[in-house]
Amino acid sequence: MITLSCGEFSANPNALGCFGYADYETNQNQFQPLGIDNGKGPVLPSLKTVEKAEYQPLSRPLLIYINAKSAQTKPQVKAFVDFYLKNASTIVQSVGYVAFTG
Repeated sequence: MITLSCGEFSANPNALGCFGYADYETNQNQFQPLGIDNGKGPVLPSLKTVEKAEYQPLSRPLLIYINAKSAQTKPQVKAFVDFYLKNASTIVQSVGYVAFTG
């Protein structure tokens, strides 16, 4: 696997890659987005299409999975889950991710 920086990637006119929306949002001037057609015409990445889950399959939810027993018996697990639920929408926005609105 070859890893390229955004500058190296955008300098190659034949490069094709997949980036997260946060990377695209902060580097829009360096990339040409790819429309995804799921039968209703191409959908381009945007805050609206990601929030409405229309830019599929390249937009996806950020999930966590916990063991319910551990959440009940280990205070550190419960504290983490409580912190996550309280702060996730603010934290994800601070790194350029799209906050859950549903």
